[in-house]
Amino acid sequence: MTFFNCNGVRLMPELSDREFDRASPILYFKVADLPATFGTLKARGVRFRNESHVIAEMPDHALWMAFF
Repeated sequence: MTFFNCNGVRLMPELSDREFDRASPILYFKVADLPATFGTLKARGVRFRNESHVIAEMPDHALWMAFF
């Protein structure tokens, strides 16, 4: 996994996942309380493909990922 800093926007190039029949964008959301947000979304019926998990330790925060 590689990220490029494009004038403050983080870009992650990636090959298409064969699981999908077309390219799918990945959106990142910054939230104040990840466990609470994850729980709220699940309670509202959002179906996650996996549990949230750390994918990178950044200098000032941990980057978590979950697909829904």
